[in-house]
Amino acid sequence: MPASARDVSVFFYGSFMNDKVLSKARVSPRNLRRAKLSGFSIVVSPRATIVPEHHGCVYGLVGELTHLELDKIYAKDWFGFGSYVPEAVLLEETGCSETPALCYICWDMEPASASREYLSLMLEVGQLYGFPTSYLEEISSFGEA
Repeated sequence: MPASARDVSVFFYGSFMNDKVLSKARVSPRNLRRAKLSGFSIVVSPRATIVPEHHGCVYGLVGELTHLELDKIYAKDWFGFGSYVPEAVLLEETGCSETPALCYICWDMEPASASREYLSLMLEVGQLYGFPTSYLEEISSFGEA
């Protein structure tokens, strides 16, 4: 099997958590489950990215995709907000020890307001997977002007 066809674990924390978004690229992560990334905080301006923050945490989903599938969604800057690059992270899963995964981060996003539609894609998944209420409120706050 070529390396590009091998499954790798990936942490999703923005709209890519939502299967409605990924289905447009014909990508469907396997074995999705809730995870938490410590040492970072989420920023949604206008799209989600994460930034290092010693006491922060980000909730999301971890699942498996191939490198070919990852290229479909991350190989270019689709929306003109900045490119996402892979970083290695250690996630916490409920009832599990740390899980290594790739996490795509945009380090050069130009700040702008997040749309309610974009935030709703994230909130829908967060509610479905039982993210903490305080975290969902934090996500919602990015839509306030």
